Amino acid sequence: MSRRYGACCAGFEAASKDLVFYTDGDGQYDPGELPKLLAVMRPDVGLVNGYKLERNDPWHRIWIGKLYNAFARFLFRIRIRDVDCDFRLIRRQVFDVINLESTVV
Repeated sequence: MSRRYGACCAGFEAASKDLVFYTDGDGQYDPGELPKLLAVMRPDVGLVNGYKLERNDPWHRIWIGKLYNAFARFLFRIRIRDVDCDFRLIRRQVFDVINLESTVV
């Protein structure tokens, strides 16, 4: 990783516990639902990703989101229901095998 990197990269690099919880800070998600992610985390799972039950967006944004998700799941073979949902529980070991980069200038 370069010397200059974004806050997420810095946080992931500094994480010292077995699991890292990541979410947006704008109140979209309820951190009280973290136990639901913990309930499905197993030793052979590297990431558990949440998803929104109901979106409060205009119909065209919902449609675009569904199209985007379908495209990303197909293209990258991702088995996540909502690839754009930032409510994630990640095994810290995952960061040992991936190279995160930031475009921070």
